[in-house]
Amino acid sequence: MISRWLFSREEMSEDFEWTKFLKGKLEILQPKKGARFSIDSVILSGFSFVRDGESVLDLGCGTAIIMALIDQFYHPQKIVGVELQEKLAYCSNETMKRLQGCDWEIINCDLKEYQSEKKFDIVVFNPPFFDLRCGLLSPDEERRLSRQGEDTTLKDFLKCAFKNLKEEGRICFIFPKEKEKEAMKSLKENYFHPAILRNVRDCVSSDFQRILILARKKESSFVELPHLTLRDENKDYSKEMKKLLGEIPYYDEPSFFCDAMVLRLAKYLRFLGFDTAYLKDADDDWLLKECEKSGRTLLTLDRELIKRFKKKGVKVFELDSFSPGEQFKKVLSHFKLNERDKKRCLKCNAEVFKIEKDRVQKYVPPYTFITQKDFYICPSCSKITWGGTHLSRFRNEILKG
Repeated sequence: MISRWLFSREEMSEDFEWTKFLKGKLEILQPKKGARFSIDSVILSGFSFVRDGESVLDLGCGTAIIMALIDQFYHPQKIVGVELQEKLAYCSNETMKRLQGCDWEIINCDLKEYQSEKKFDIVVFNPPFFDLRCGLLSPDEERRLSRQGEDTTLKDFLKCAFKNLKEEGRICFIFPKEKEKEAMKSLKENYFHPAILRNVRDCVSSDFQRILILARKKESSFVELPHLTLRDENKDYSKEMKKLLGEIPYYDEPSFFCDAMVLRLAKYLRFLGFDTAYLKDADDDWLLKECEKSGRTLLTLDRELIKRFKKKGVKVFELDSFSPGEQFKKVLSHFKLNERDKKRCLKCNAEVFKIEKDRVQKYVPPYTFITQKDFYICPSCSKITWGGTHLSRFRNEILKG
């Protein structure tokens, strides 16, 4: 983490201010003038679904808004932010200190020079959008560097992402819709394969202004998600945006966290559409902190851990059987759960998107395409799924058995 600065604390207090966000759950330190976070960062944080225990790299992290939101929405093991501008790096450092979230680090350097010893599961970035050759340059240096980049391009972000990403990892970024071809060309030139694209527009009557892109090192299916509309016809934010802005709870009730001993139970609950986190190697301190932060209920057989949770006033439910089926029935009965319309990825816990049938034809077996009506895609692993005989078998063997 950063500890030395080239300017005084007095200068800091005059130049910066704390901005409350997510109904006061977050406080982001920002310059009073210059580069400040926008709705694009909020959208990107929601698109960049982070699986439990993953490591995240945020390139050009600015004031750490994406880092802070990812820490609030998901359960990352560690987040590292790289920021060239010293004042913004200072803001990021102070924001994350106040948040007291997951393990984190701020690196004050040029991303073109950044090389991590350990590679990351996911790399996110909101690169400068505007071409220096077009339009007027902002007189404010911080804003100009953030929005126009000067000597940092999308290719620079992609090169840095590639060398710091695990082979099975993924990148997520936001870019202008009008530059979609440029983005796709840059991905190919830098050895990335696009997996998911999502168009973004401000309201139902406007054109698409932004695109969200998820890409991987390894080639996979490429599917377009249903578009994201920020506001409805009454100019109110959509339900999806209200979640990202903290106007309604991000987690559905009830939501759960299963400890290392009950993986099968976690999959059963996800199968029925319930938001259920799980990390095999999670230690007790991390579990306690994440459940306290998110409001999830821990499901466990560990009596000592149960005592610790109760002492801290954190929600916990004791399981009394080693049989996943019996555990599942007890949870269903106690919490009065019924199968939800929402569907979740069994691997990632992400809520899957229903996609048009004609978009998946070349990615699924011919017989499956002919016989199945509904198809879904995970916004994290981009796996395409559909209803099959295993659904009825699960209901007969587990729910009714």
